Amino acid sequence: MDPYDYNANADEEFVSDVLERLERRLPVFRGALRIDSYSSLHDVTPDRYPFAGPQTGIEGYADAWGGSGHGFKLAPAIGRRLADWIIDGKIDDESRQLSHDRIDEGRLFVQKFGGNRG
Repeated sequence: MDPYDYNANADEEFVSDVLERLERRLPVFRGALRIDSYSSLHDVTPDRYPFAGPQTGIEGYADAWGGSGHGFKLAPAIGRRLADWIIDGKIDDESRQLSHDRIDEGRLFVQKFGGNRG
């Protein structure tokens, strides 16, 4: 899929299904006005865990991405780690697990269960 050329329109059948389920689960939403809907892409890494930390070969640069929609809940903790890395220049072993290099080095996270992994 081309991330610069995809259909950003929401699938009406999917939206209708979700709204019906929402109204059954939370009746207060019956008759609520839907203003807009859209579709978007998620950035997903091969092991479905985000990348975070310094980029090899780019001096002084660190970032975080690939959270596949979980970034909003991970952002406070990852942001704190990024700030520590940038200010102190130190990366602890726990944080190193999210290294951008882990894929090339064969250090992917492996799960024995499916579902939400972030």
